[in-house]
Amino acid sequence: MTTITSTSPATPVNPCPQNWTYFAPSSACFYSPLTDFNWTDAEEFCVNRSSHLVSIHSEEELYFFINTFLWGWSGLHKTDGEWKWTDNTPTDYLYWQRGYPQENENSCVHLFGTFWNDHACGDSLPTVCKMVIQ
Repeated sequence: MTTITSTSPATPVNPCPQNWTYFAPSSACFYSPLTDFNWTDAEEFCVNRSSHLVSIHSEEELYFFINTFLWGWSGLHKTDGEWKWTDNTPTDYLYWQRGYPQENENSCVHLFGTFWNDHACGDSLPTVCKMVIQ
């Protein structure tokens, strides 16, 4: 008698909280509420959910962001004359729109598709949070 054992591929586990989207190459969960916030309130919203405004570290992650959310605040902001992410990760990947940053009083950055623009922090825009899974 021959026994045949079949195995099916394991269903990927989503380690994210409910309503968050998992992106395995970054080991991170992403979430966008249906409410727009100014940049400061957007970061506070994310921090209250154990996350930060989105940081982007590769072309692959950028295209995941574009295909999932299209646009919104990022955690990139100017502090002491330097562009930094709110999650304190390195600014190892930047993709400014031609002519940006404009080096004016705008010290917050929103992403719209592949266009990264410095923008007035007080404007209300969509928010995207990123939570790195340890």
